Amino acid sequence: MNVQSVASIRALGPADISQLHSLRLEALMRHPEAFGGDFAREAQMTPDAFAREFLPPTPGAMFGGFAAGQLVGMAGLSVPRSANQRHKGRVFAVYVQPLYRSQRTASRLVDALLAHARASRLLTLTISVTVGNAPAERLYATRGFRPIGTIHRSLMVGRQFFDETMMQLELDQA
Repeated sequence: MNVQSVASIRALGPADISQLHSLRLEALMRHPEAFGGDFAREAQMTPDAFAREFLPPTPGAMFGGFAAGQLVGMAGLSVPRSANQRHKGRVFAVYVQPLYRSQRTASRLVDALLAHARASRLLTLTISVTVGNAPAERLYATRGFRPIGTIHRSLMVGRQFFDETMMQLELDQA
């Protein structure tokens, strides 16, 4: 199979919902241990409901990586609406299709997200990573994220529990 290189990384909008929904469902099917979402629930969501959940309001954003016009990777940033929490963001829903993982697609997505967070004057970012997902932990560590704790039994897929490492990046100190 001839794999196209990832040509562009950009913020996603309403026109991208169909592709984003498909990619999200793929992520939940392939790696349910890495996401807090529920495949059955999200598969039933209307496009409008899905957009409300996965296209966060500004200054949040969802970024996508495209190859030959197809969405092959995603990374989201949510920001609380409360005035006393608007200085921080949470990175969520980071996923890249397996064929595109060796092209630094995740790195490019995270870099776009970090640039957006800095431009939005956020000070702190957090992300949770399933314990044992060494490639993800390495990626975030190279961007300055540091482990701040472990949430035991954070996810339960079927009858199996998964712990998550919480990581944090202080953007004003990086």
